[in-house]
Amino acid sequence: MDEIKIQTESVELVAYGNTFLVISDQETLNAANEYLTQNKAKQKMFDEYFDPEIELANKAHKNWLAKKKAAVGMLAENYKKVSEVAGAYLSEQERIKKAERELAEAEAARKAAEAQAIIIAAAEKEQDNGNEQGAADLMEQATDIVPVEVETKKVVSNFKGTSGSTSWGTDLSVTVKDPAAIYKAALAGEFPIGCVEISVKVSVLKAYFKGNKITEYNKNGVEIKEIKIPRTVTP
Repeated sequence: MDEIKIQTESVELVAYGNTFLVISDQETLNAANEYLTQNKAKQKMFDEYFDPEIELANKAHKNWLAKKKAAVGMLAENYKKVSEVAGAYLSEQERIKKAERELAEAEAARKAAEAQAIIIAAAEKEQDNGNEQGAADLMEQATDIVPVEVETKKVVSNFKGTSGSTSWGTDLSVTVKDPAAIYKAALAGEFPIGCVEISVKVSVLKAYFKGNKITEYNKNGVEIKEIKIPRTVTP
């Protein structure tokens, strides 16, 4: 028996059974009862043919599901472990960066406060000497000082999880200890001039010279002289 023959027999038997959808006498009823017996017997025959194959297919299905679960489950578990390690690494790097940033900001604030304190002390000395304009200029310089953050960087070349080992690369940690000394060294050619930013406030220089009644000066990179400027005369 094969599947084609089974399908053919089923179609033919159903066609025969359709003739009993209308029963009008005892003879037809008897024939219908015989058909129902034949139909039931055929169903049992086909069950006996298909059920063993279905059982084998179910066993094979379960077997393949078990194999899939073993393979995919192994990968999924490993994926979870690696993801956790990668997440821990990123979290640790963020923590380190935050800590280094906070230390750099604190150090920059301390350096700025020290520089301001020195300039304020100089301003107070100028004021004690009666140089009000000089004191005002120094106080303005003190207020212009802003913290210069120092960039620190660590390079991690490999990370093997929280219980593994970490190998380190090398880099430089640069600390700005004396900005004025760096400016001088850059001007002297010891550092690239691009590593500093230098700005000159001409208005502050002018106020300083006027306040001290200096009309001629030509040294330290500054030259001043009196010039005539037009004024509007109202008749």
